[in-house]
Amino acid sequence: MSSPRIRVTFVIQKLLGLTGGAERMFLQTAVSLAKLGMEIDLVIYDTSPAAPQFDTGGLTITNLCPITSTPREGGNKTAGRLKRIPHSGPVGHLKWAMTHGMFERAVRKHLKRTTPDVVIAFLPPAITAAVRAVATLNIPVIASTHNVPEHDFGLDSPRWDQNPVYRTRARAALSGATKITVLLEDFKRWLTAEEQTRTTVMPNPVQRLSPSPVQPADRENIVLAVGRLTDIKRYHLLIGAWAQLHEDFPEWRVDIYGEGDLRADLSAQITAHGLGDVVRLCGVTSDIGAIYDRARLLCHPAAFEGFGLSVAEAMAHGIPAMGFADCAGINQLITSRHDGFLIDPAPTPQAALTASLHSALSDPAHLEKLGQRAQKIAQTYQAEKIAMKWETLVRDCLS
Repeated sequence: MSSPRIRVTFVIQKLLGLTGGAERMFLQTAVSLAKLGMEIDLVIYDTSPAAPQFDTGGLTITNLCPITSTPREGGNKTAGRLKRIPHSGPVGHLKWAMTHGMFERAVRKHLKRTTPDVVIAFLPPAITAAVRAVATLNIPVIASTHNVPEHDFGLDSPRWDQNPVYRTRARAALSGATKITVLLEDFKRWLTAEEQTRTTVMPNPVQRLSPSPVQPADRENIVLAVGRLTDIKRYHLLIGAWAQLHEDFPEWRVDIYGEGDLRADLSAQITAHGLGDVVRLCGVTSDIGAIYDRARLLCHPAAFEGFGLSVAEAMAHGIPAMGFADCAGINQLITSRHDGFLIDPAPTPQAALTASLHSALSDPAHLEKLGQRAQKIAQTYQAEKIAMKWETLVRDCLS
């Protein structure tokens, strides 16, 4: 008689309409484990009316949120009012209950009804909700982190909810998880010695997103950037650099793919420098593989990353990538001057990026050589290897 299928519930809070790396990995990991024979349940708590932006592999998504906003309503009005509630004193606990407690209760009710063998929670809000939800259910939880842990779980980090009640409970949830995953080996160092014994390095899988490699002659003189338009990505540095470089490289242009809160600010910067013809905010595309196949260089000036997925994917497509040497999540993917460029941010990040771009674009033959070497990253992070590593981790939870 065959063994029963392992039942795994994946939990993430926000998924609908989002195009980030964590959201993509949430679905990609679930689909990969389903292909390995596991029974997969996808759970979210999302007010968005949008559709998932990545392939669900035919898996069903259960939205536990009782209220879904519409575009006309302009989002969740209750959430907007909650942002104005102060954090201090008993009010902080009230705000936590209203913003996160409902998510936790919905997850607990769902897990009590479905009784999965393992829960895999992506990102701090879902990790917190899942670990607290299973406290009386005896279900193991894998806390899947997707950024530098210090930035996501540090008590004084500016990321996520600033309510000290939330921050304390999120940190405690990470400590209470059965297993923890981090994207890179260096990220383990922030965890306690005991937490490190439960931690597995689980990088993102990297693969080509288009069928076959292109010839160098088929590429265009494009400096590409891919990611959310947020402060952390620092695309203002790339635009500022191009304001100084575009006259020296009139046959080149900059294409920035992504959406985010800084679109208006970046657009205004482009206009102020008169770069409208050579710097484009291209929005989101469903075929980023074809975009990688057109460019000659990827520039990623982020301050930090969990795992630079756009950097790794660009390299898999034969594009050398450029980022800062002090950027966690990038500096372990690029070997400077071998398959890309790591920039010393001195004397200033702006000056350093401008100088590095000028040097790189002045030697197209060198760019081509670096791009050829960069493709080997796909062998290091093969999707099949990562899927098997996930399967082993799930089985370890059960044993």
